[in-house]
Amino acid sequence: MEEQLEQLEQLFNKGDLFEILALKGIALADFRLTDNEIQTLVDLNSVFVATPGPSSRFKLKNVQANGLLTLIHFERNMMDKLNGQEVSAIILHEIWHALNPDEQGIGAEFQADQFANQKGYGRGIIEGLRKGLKYNWIGFDKDECDKRIERLEANLINYNEDDEERDYDLPTDGLEQFELG
Repeated sequence: MEEQLEQLEQLFNKGDLFEILALKGIALADFRLTDNEIQTLVDLNSVFVATPGPSSRFKLKNVQANGLLTLIHFERNMMDKLNGQEVSAIILHEIWHALNPDEQGIGAEFQADQFANQKGYGRGIIEGLRKGLKYNWIGFDKDECDKRIERLEANLINYNEDDEERDYDLPTDGLEQFELG
C-alpha cells in the first residue's frame, strides 16, 4: 500500500492542489482508496490540479505523455471556501467519475456521492453541496443538489475502520424518479 500511496502522491503533486491538501490537513491515506482504485488512476494517467478560476492558464510539472491524460480540475477559489472534510469529499466524488468515465446523468452523481460516502465523507458532500448553492457556484443546480442531499442523508454512513470490507453500494432501483426534466 505504501508504494500505491507514493504513486497517488505523484498524481497530486503537479500543481497547487497538493498545497491545498497540506493547508487543510488532508493526508492522501485519508481517502481510503484501494490499491486497485489507485492503480486505475495511474493507468488513466490522472493528474489532479487546482487553478485560480474556471478559465485559467497553468503549467503542469513532470507530466508524462502516453496518449492519454485524465485531468481532474478543482477551482482554487471554491476549495478555499471548503473545510478539509468537504475538500476530501469532493475529490473522492471526482475520483469516482474518473474511474467511471462512461457513467453520466443524475444516477452517476448519486453513485459518485455514494463513493465518497462509503469512504466516510458523505457529510462532506452534503455540506459541500450546500455551500455550492449558498455561493451560487457554476454547476450547482438547486433541484439536483437537493435530490443528492436528500439521498445522502437517507443513506449516510458513519465510517468505522473496523467495518472497511462492508459493501455500501446504494440500490440502483428508483433512480428514474430522480431524473431531472
